[in-house]
Amino acid sequence: MSKLFQRKEASWKAFFHLLHEAHLPWLFIGITISISLISSSLGLLLPDYTERIIDGDYGNRVMATFIGVIILTAVVDFLVSFLQYSLNARVAKHLREYIFGKILRLPIVEIEKNGSKELISRLTTDSSAVGSLFSEILPNMISGGYYIVSSLVMIGKYSWKLGIIAISVGVVQLGLAFFSGRVVFKFNHKTQTKLSYLTEVVSEVMNHISLIKVFLTEKSEQERAQNLSSDYYQTSFKAQMVTNTFTYLSQFVTLLGSLFTIIAGGIMVTQNVISKGEWVAYFMFYYYMSQYLEMFPYYWDELKGLQGTVNRLSNISSQSEENLDEGIALLNNENAISFEQVSFGYGEKTVLENISFSIPETGITALVGKNGAGKSTILGLIERFYSPNSGKITYGQHNVADFKLSDWRKNFAWVPQNIRLTEKTIRENLLYGCTKNYSDDEIIFYCQKVGLGDFITELPLGLDTKVEEFGENFSGGQRQKIMIVRAILRGAKYLILDEHSSNLDTESSSKIAELLFELAKEKAVILVSHKMSYVSQADNILVLNQGKIEAWGKHRDLLEKSLVYRNLYRQGV
Repeated sequence: MSKLFQRKEASWKAFFHLLHEAHLPWLFIGITISISLISSSLGLLLPDYTERIIDGDYGNRVMATFIGVIILTAVVDFLVSFLQYSLNARVAKHLREYIFGKILRLPIVEIEKNGSKELISRLTTDSSAVGSLFSEILPNMISGGYYIVSSLVMIGKYSWKLGIIAISVGVVQLGLAFFSGRVVFKFNHKTQTKLSYLTEVVSEVMNHISLIKVFLTEKSEQERAQNLSSDYYQTSFKAQMVTNTFTYLSQFVTLLGSLFTIIAGGIMVTQNVISKGEWVAYFMFYYYMSQYLEMFPYYWDELKGLQGTVNRLSNISSQSEENLDEGIALLNNENAISFEQVSFGYGEKTVLENISFSIPETGITALVGKNGAGKSTILGLIERFYSPNSGKITYGQHNVADFKLSDWRKNFAWVPQNIRLTEKTIRENLLYGCTKNYSDDEIIFYCQKVGLGDFITELPLGLDTKVEEFGENFSGGQRQKIMIVRAILRGAKYLILDEHSSNLDTESSSKIAELLFELAKEKAVILVSHKMSYVSQADNILVLNQGKIEAWGKHRDLLEKSLVYRNLYRQGV
């Protein structure tokens, strides 16, 4: 049995679940397969009517039917081509929409595990590949199989000997096609791998061109690209040579088969075993059968190639989603967030170990520690991106996991460590995720608070200015300010700031510090920063060291009792 069908049952179950959830156009698929079968049926009529005409049946009905079949075949073949193209696009569209929605609903930990590039590939390349499965491979294999079996039956009616000859020649052709297909597939796979390496290097160079120029590595990068380009050339040349060799060999075998059938048919005609018309019809059946036989190995290789695609898409489909509306409603947001003996790790690596602390409902709580101490992980646990391996996080009398995820996350606004702006207008970036309507004056008011207002109002399009890719038309500090204002406009109870001031100058940092202390009178500000001038003014400071709480308190107390904090403060100042 082929490896294609040796997959675990759960794998195929997940794939069928994927097809069901993606709401594929099954009616359209059925219509396409049906029209393909009609096309094959019309193809069976052409040799049959050709045989009648050659054997002397020139009746009006026969001639009219023959001409009608030719015209109808052309129309149906055009319709099949159109349907297959449309179906490919529709199936890929349904799958892309489903996979994109699935990715949005996946937990952060699953997205990090898969990697963004990998998920993008699933969304684009794999979705299109499955589209070809339903639009081209299945319809053509079903209609082709139907034509081959029906042709053999028709040939057998002329002469069982002709049937044996057709089967024998067909088996040889099919065997050669399968063998050549496997060899060519391996060479093509190597070629695609080499091309992938070359593409990755070119993409990397384009993304880091300024770094390359600064460090004067143009020559080494060019040599690296040239080496990969040479590898790709040599591999693709070999692949093309192998492909051409098997193509000509296949054509030679087909030619020999045709020659053999012509000779065998001619002998039978001279012996009056079959008529001239049956001989011509037999040759036509054989010719069309040969085309289908050459097609089958290609589609079989395509099916084998889809094994990985099917499994990758099925794996995404079978992963559990975040349920935003499961749990109890969060009605009171005036409680402290408490970590109670929480431990967490990524795989076997422990990041946090048995930590306990509370974040009051107002004021500024700062998290400090060396890189890798677990600060950002705590923020992820608060947002419920991750779940503790042990211990619990409570809010009031409840475990935070008991609340509806949608209710919980409404309480938070986050300024992440990495600058994240979308290619939309400044206004759209500032109001991203906001449920409240703000006037332009209100937006500019908060922008003014962080030193961004004058810059925006002086732009020709103001708030309607388009943010370019990666925010390249703004400085790092301006991009960071946009994210801070966006978090404030969300109006959430908790404001999370992860290294929010890394790109800000001293004046801007002071303005934002004043704003944060003003907000902290009514909100809880959770702050991660290496700028100790910020941290030292916090109401509560949590000092982390290798995943454990080294100390907890206010600035003056920590200077006396925490060696880690004292060193961090001296380095920061």
